[in-house]
Amino acid sequence: MALLPSGLASGPQEGSDDSCPIPLNVGTVDEFDWFLPLIFPRCAADYRPMIERSPVELLAIYKLTDYFQMHDDHNLCFNALTVHPDFDPALKLYSAQIHNMKEWREPAVAALLTIGTDNLSSEQKQWLHAFNVDGEPFYCLLAEKRFYLLRKRIELAEENAECVQHESCNKLRHVACTTTWRDFWAFGVIPHWLNSAEPCTEAHVRKILGDVKVHKLDIHPPCWYGMVSAMTEEREKPLPPPTLFREQRVLEKLVAKLG
Repeated sequence: MALLPSGLASGPQEGSDDSCPIPLNVGTVDEFDWFLPLIFPRCAADYRPMIERSPVELLAIYKLTDYFQMHDDHNLCFNALTVHPDFDPALKLYSAQIHNMKEWREPAVAALLTIGTDNLSSEQKQWLHAFNVDGEPFYCLLAEKRFYLLRKRIELAEENAECVQHESCNKLRHVACTTTWRDFWAFGVIPHWLNSAEPCTEAHVRKILGDVKVHKLDIHPPCWYGMVSAMTEEREKPLPPPTLFREQRVLEKLVAKLG
């Protein structure tokens, strides 16, 4: 409360009555409506823990607890926002830029890349137009990278549709390997990989491949593992990343541009 301005001794005291309020240069009426129950929970009959409050409420609390130097509540609020399942990724990224929260940037950008700009609401687009990167609204850069990744996903789907024959597999045996891999790729991976309605990440595809019980499939195991390792085994730089880690590199470069 030491931060609150005091009135002049010669005039009316600020805060003495409704006609002489204490001026505050931070926050809106709505933000204080969400913040005050934290200070006066009995009056507001609001004893909810941080994680049960909405992200909009938490952002107001985060802002005002910082202003009033309420460090414990500020940290609790930050932790709740970081893991909140309903924190819209566009709002999360916008808030990360406003409050310089580096921890929020990568998960927010990753979610936005999987959603795609064509599925963003007008409000989400407004948040992403509210700050610039490289001299243009971040929304434009996001749309460009999303289109690039979609094109690369289509290329990946086509490049890996055929099973590469392992040196230990004979030509006759490889006929079954080709059919098995092609069917699995077409029906087990592609519907997830290219489905914009239900976003799928590289990590999810790696999990799909890793969960397969290869011994139950009509495929020569070295042929299977050769295909999977080519897409998933990380390599030392300057070698190019495997196909199912390339989006991660794009994500890292995009996040780095945010500062």
